[in-house]
Amino acid sequence: MNASSVPWKIQLQDTVNLATQWPNILHVSLFVVILTFGLVTNIINTIIFSRLGIKTSSNLAFLALSTSALGWSIRFEETLRGLS
Repeated sequence: MNASSVPWKIQLQDTVNLATQWPNILHVSLFVVILTFGLVTNIINTIIFSRLGIKTSSNLAFLALSTSALGWSIRFEETLRGLS
């Protein structure tokens, strides 16, 4: 029997491939979560401020939040790479 035709060996190899790529997957997913949180917070703040009659620069706030999210996700990834 050929070793490449054994299903568990193929599945194990896929798991190893995924394990070597997990920091990249984690980086992207963490960035998306933080960015989504920033967008939702920005929308809520814009609604609250508009009801109070305060004009905000929401585009600038969103740009600051997304830049911060990118910076934190990169730092988090570097920390995790240092631990492994």
